[in-house]
Amino acid sequence: MNRASSDTMPDRLTPDINQDQPADNQPAENNLAQHIAAPARARKTHATDAILALLRSLSLPTQLRRNKEIEEQNEAHNLLTILHTQDPVLHPIPGSETASFITIDSSDLEFLSSPTTPDSTMREDMPFYIICKLADIKLISNKNPKRRDADESLMDSNEDPASARVAKHRCMSAKTLVRHNFQQCTTFNFPQIMFDTEDRMPLPLPFFTHKSLRYIIDQLAMLPVRKVKANGVHKKGAILNIEKLSKILGEELSPSFGQYMEAAARMFNFQAQRDKDLPGDRETWTQFWELHFLFFENQHDAEEYYEEWKHVELDLRRERWSYGYTYDPEYYVQRYMTAKNNMIQCL
Repeated sequence: MNRASSDTMPDRLTPDINQDQPADNQPAENNLAQHIAAPARARKTHATDAILALLRSLSLPTQLRRNKEIEEQNEAHNLLTILHTQDPVLHPIPGSETASFITIDSSDLEFLSSPTTPDSTMREDMPFYIICKLADIKLISNKNPKRRDADESLMDSNEDPASARVAKHRCMSAKTLVRHNFQQCTTFNFPQIMFDTEDRMPLPLPFFTHKSLRYIIDQLAMLPVRKVKANGVHKKGAILNIEKLSKILGEELSPSFGQYMEAAARMFNFQAQRDKDLPGDRETWTQFWELHFLFFENQHDAEEYYEEWKHVELDLRRERWSYGYTYDPEYYVQRYMTAKNNMIQCL
């Protein structure tokens, strides 16, 4: 990305002290000709990788505010140049050199143009040229959504190939790293495709073991997927191919008791992130999953009779998916005791 440095941008509407001034007795036409024919000065902004790195570290709101300042100052410089061109005697000093904008990344442009981003978000900080770009993106999206990602004309015209290559290389930050703590459970950032899949069909419990989640994250670009059509609630897209991935990560009912406990804790964290209920609601989505897993975990003989009640746990999860049942402790007790008694009779 090609970004401008505030340290290199002219802040004063005065010429460089080393700039040659037109002689008083020189005709205005010659002054104008010299001004137009003057060679462009060497590019000063984005001169070093250090400057590029600093500018890339700025937050999006800061980049927008800085670009708005640059836009306003450039307009003031251009106005002085126009006045000088029209009347060099009355306005003997032309405007200073205009500065380059900080390039706004294409992903940031997508965020700003997204329907989920309120129109008022950072609108006051946006330079006019960004507002125009967002309008173009929305216009293209309305006409042909597939063209938005392919249209490169919306990118910043100031971006040069060398800076673009540097920006693509310098895409990692230590701010994303976390400290390894053996006294706490590993925290996973569930990929979006897991949420997309759960919206269409339930993810199997074995997908949430430590080993399975690491496989999903590490092999994310190579995971088997399948296309799904729009269903009136969700748009068409791609979800995980459960059948193929289960052959790698394990089928339902395949985990041991220890693996079940491990996967249940992480499935609960996953479902909690899908909760849109308010904290003060009497019943929440998170609460259902907490009660569901705690019921089985708190049975004093849970490990002893695991091979029998794991079928009950799976049936209850599937009933919640198919029928939308809430948590019913009496129903859970009845199902658990039936499974336990059946196993006792078989011994």
